Amino acid sequence: MLEQEKVKEEDPVFLEDPSELKESFDSSSSSLAPERKASWQTIGLLIIGDVVGTGILALGNAYRLLGLIPSIILTLFFCPVNVYCGVLMQEIFIYAPDSRSYPMMAKNAFGSKI
Repeated sequence: MLEQEKVKEEDPVFLEDPSELKESFDSSSSSLAPERKASWQTIGLLIIGDVVGTGILALGNAYRLLGLIPSIILTLFFCPVNVYCGVLMQEIFIYAPDSRSYPMMAKNAFGSKI
């Protein structure tokens, strides 16, 4: 019993009455989620870092298997292809902002008969 009282004193989230929980969710001044502070540039860099970070691990072996010159040529070829795909996805998102996934983008771009 003594330990439970100690937890009550130390933990501000501990509630004796469950109705207090509803009041804490209803009040607009207290939010459980932290304020979002990341800009779109930061999010873009995080996504690029995530994609490049995992892909860079396989590049060494791919370059070794294919050879240096063909690998560089293919890398330079696929760079604009990836940029073009990103531009297409951006245009679909501008056209239909409710697109939140690849299937939704395809449905908005090509219709529901796919």
